[in-house]
Amino acid sequence: MIIDVQKTAKLSKLTIPQEKAEYFEKCMQDIAQMLQVLSEVGEYHCDGDSRRVEMREDEVCTCEISRDEIMRSAPSSFKGTFCVPKTVE
Repeated sequence: MIIDVQKTAKLSKLTIPQEKAEYFEKCMQDIAQMLQVLSEVGEYHCDGDSRRVEMREDEVCTCEISRDEIMRSAPSSFKGTFCVPKTVE
């Protein structure tokens, strides 16, 4: 499969230096080849039973600690919910 790296870069709004174009072309060809192999394998070699998930019964548990007691142990709370530091900007 022939891949035009500079055209792909232009469509992706990327700049690829000419000296690295050959390297990226080889990488993209390898990826395309792997995808082709995967499409040929498909689900033919998969055993249908191997994907079956064993279901279990839900068990209802009761808590011996009251909600108010749990909320009192929280470092910070607001209207019955835990306040946690923001982790995503």
